[in-house]
Amino acid sequence: MAKMPQLIEEFKKKRLKNYESKKSTSEKKERIMQEFREKFGFNVDQRSGKFKLFMAQRLAEEQQKSKEQKRLTKKQATQKMMEDMISQGSGSKF
Repeated sequence: MAKMPQLIEEFKKKRLKNYESKKSTSEKKERIMQEFREKFGFNVDQRSGKFKLFMAQRLAEEQQKSKEQKRLTKKQATQKMMEDMISQGSGSKF
């Protein structure tokens, strides 16, 4: 019983995280449906093959953009670290 408040807090955090995850997923799906409507000019059922293909393409594009952004961030961090090392000097006396 002593751990009950802690367990309740953990449960609430998990439930909130799950809710936010579902919400973001539904927002992505709604945004993609809106793009589909704008591109093709009509409403579509979410179970439609055409929509599923369109959604898969959009998600793949978003993942590719995300990976590219991460790669650029890492590259910039590496360059900054190298510049800092060069400005401080390596400490070796060759």
